[in-house]
Amino acid sequence: MTRAELHAAVLSYVKRDDKTTEINTSLNLQLKELCKRKVFREMVKRGSDIAIAEDDAYVSVPSNTWAVRSARLINGSIPSVITIKSPTWLEQRWPSVADLTSGIPRYGWHDKENDRFYLYPVSNGSYDLRLVTVELPEDFAGDTTEIPVEGLDVALIHMVTSDIFVQVKLWREAEAHKILGERALANAVGADAFEPPERQHAGAGPLALRSTSEKQTDPWYKGN
Repeated sequence: MTRAELHAAVLSYVKRDDKTTEINTSLNLQLKELCKRKVFREMVKRGSDIAIAEDDAYVSVPSNTWAVRSARLINGSIPSVITIKSPTWLEQRWPSVADLTSGIPRYGWHDKENDRFYLYPVSNGSYDLRLVTVELPEDFAGDTTEIPVEGLDVALIHMVTSDIFVQVKLWREAEAHKILGERALANAVGADAFEPPERQHAGAGPLALRSTSEKQTDPWYKGN
């Protein structure tokens, strides 16, 4: 569905022509929130190699990166896995990054707030970094822009409808559409065959499978 079609569907429920701006804003926000709940196949990106220079402590990642799923260091033709850990795990072992002796990076963590992927230890040479990331959808560019995640249209319509009803203080209607949105999201999760449930990356909510920051940083976290 396009943004115009999603907007029209929401409008058919709320019947408020004065809420056009609010509906379009909510479509962007609620789509991102839904995608934080579960990794859909369209969100997984295998980007181009990122160059690492000597003494680099981090590399920049796209601003819409929600998680780094895997990282490989390319040293000539020989790739090696960079183990993704949480900042807490790393800081417990290396309290001062500035005091680290440089070397071949073996660990990393994703700093969402600053759009960086930190390397431990600091790089001792020139390498390439190959990341597989989870990226949140961009805002709708216009009315003809299609929803970028297949199967989320019904959930998005009901969640945005609920949001608008909250804004106008129609609480019963808001709760009813929130329930419908949760059901539609569950159906979308079931229909998405990208990965088994135990490897889904979820945030807060009834579909949550993981909640701590360490487990969200490392989707394959098995413990220390």
